[in-house]
Amino acid sequence: MTNEQFRALETLSGSGKASGGKADDLISAAVTAFTALTRPAKNEIQQLEDLALPLLENATPRGKRHAAAVLSQLDNAPRKLVLALCSEAVEIAAPLLLRSTVLTSTDLVDIIGRQGLGHARAIARRQQVDPIVESLLESFADPAIDRSMAVRRHLARAEAHKDSSLRVESSPPAPVSDAARKTHDSLRTIMRETTPHHLAPNPAVERRLAGEVRAPSAAADHLIDTALLIDPIFFRNLLADTLSVTFEHAQLIIGKWPDSQLPIALRALGLSAQDSYLILTAVLGTIHGDKDALRDFVYFYRSIERETALAIVRRWKAGEMTALLRQKLREMAVADEDPILDAANSDHGTPLKAVR
Repeated sequence: MTNEQFRALETLSGSGKASGGKADDLISAAVTAFTALTRPAKNEIQQLEDLALPLLENATPRGKRHAAAVLSQLDNAPRKLVLALCSEAVEIAAPLLLRSTVLTSTDLVDIIGRQGLGHARAIARRQQVDPIVESLLESFADPAIDRSMAVRRHLARAEAHKDSSLRVESSPPAPVSDAARKTHDSLRTIMRETTPHHLAPNPAVERRLAGEVRAPSAAADHLIDTALLIDPIFFRNLLADTLSVTFEHAQLIIGKWPDSQLPIALRALGLSAQDSYLILTAVLGTIHGDKDALRDFVYFYRSIERETALAIVRRWKAGEMTALLRQKLREMAVADEDPILDAANSDHGTPLKAVR
């Protein structure tokens, strides 16, 4: 921003003559120019804060919302300006509450205490909150907050599981005995013979889920076209084939909004936010009815890391394989025990001769 623009902004903000659209234009110009500074100095941050704060009183919700959206992307946004915007209605403050790194845990606690449930719901959707903020959010006992926190915990567990898997893979493998190797080979043979088609490894799916190739737009179009069909079974079957899971598990993944795990599956497949939203709306009905809620969905969907979503899908598949393996082991154990049980029953059933 030029010195002339700064002086004009300073004059208007100090005189209180800026109102409505004029204040919006000045704030928008100021914050947009601020983003062009690669490493703003302290005096430049302070200058923006001093000039923009007085204009908030006369700015419209549209201008405030734009300023909040821009400042939410900046790690060096003026602190007082951010806090002032967070005191506005949640429709304005949502971008800052969701992802601003300027806000500390103390700030978040104060905002929740002053602004209440609406702001708390937005804060609950941040990628990370410390235990103090988390306990405060839990005290609301609000279903929307509980769902957001459950998603965060689920993603955290998946991330921890991925890290532990990497540590295990990096350690040298333990020697395998001949007996264990034979048992393992036998189980692999049984699994190949009895594994359902939807649990069988699919090389193309594995490459896509492993990130070797991005999900092409044709695949997204296929999912969308199938989701728009009248019979939902077609989409369930396609999702099962695409993820290489059973039909029953695919139905559990689809579920009902807002508890559906379908966004995680679509994120793992590399679908964009707009494609995912279209599929969710077609399969589950209208999930968001207004623009602000839609914006929150986009923020939430993009906050799901692709690698984390891939790890969750792999855990789903591993869980199914483990369950199937346990079932086969139980069947093998029952088959081995039957002759013994029959023999034991026949022995007990034979009357003893009297001793003379």
